[in-house]
Amino acid sequence: MSTHSVNKNLLFLKETILTNLYEQIKSDREIVEEAEEILIAALPVIKKARNEQELIAIYDMISTQLEIVSDDCERFGNTKLAYMQRQISTALHECIKPYLPHNISRADLIKNLWTHNCWDVASLKNVFLTYIFENALMLGVDDVFTDEFISLYKAKLKKAKEFRDLVSVYEKIREEARIRGFEYYKKGKYEVAWKYGVLSRIIGFLLSDFEHCLSMPTGTFKWIGFSSVYL
Repeated sequence: MSTHSVNKNLLFLKETILTNLYEQIKSDREIVEEAEEILIAALPVIKKARNEQELIAIYDMISTQLEIVSDDCERFGNTKLAYMQRQISTALHECIKPYLPHNISRADLIKNLWTHNCWDVASLKNVFLTYIFENALMLGVDDVFTDEFISLYKAKLKKAKEFRDLVSVYEKIREEARIRGFEYYKKGKYEVAWKYGVLSRIIGFLLSDFEHCLSMPTGTFKWIGFSSVYL
């Protein structure tokens, strides 16, 4: 099949899914607006789909993450966003159900979406930041908030020379975000609490998606699947 035909089929599939999605949620304008923001933020990732299966896998990933993060939003006080995320997640899943299973592992998908070399920690630092910012924006946390929080660990991240060192710093960032979320929640500052909760979850996704780097005995990739972070 020619590249033109592949691109045409991808475009048609994308339009079909989005048309069906908006048809399902059109009765609630706020949910439609939220879905638009999510899909715009997810464009850098969606554009990387090379075939129909990868496109379905990306939408499946978005749907799954929305469902998981909606629990964090509700837990930390943003019940409105949690409700909208669940509605969008459910509708999106229904739209891609006819095309499932996509038969692409999460690990293979990550390899395509965030190209990286486990041995190059310097470049991996940038990959991690890109991952966090793209996912945070898609899941409702603005760039300014994310940057201000991650910047607190700039010196520690810079000092990390080995992959395990980098992971150790991000494990601390994840835990600190979780703690801050609960602290702000107890104070009734829900507008801040849920953002920390979501960032903590995103970093959990990150550590799970790149944990294959910990098990590499050589310079070749050894991919593994989901970890308990997603459960």
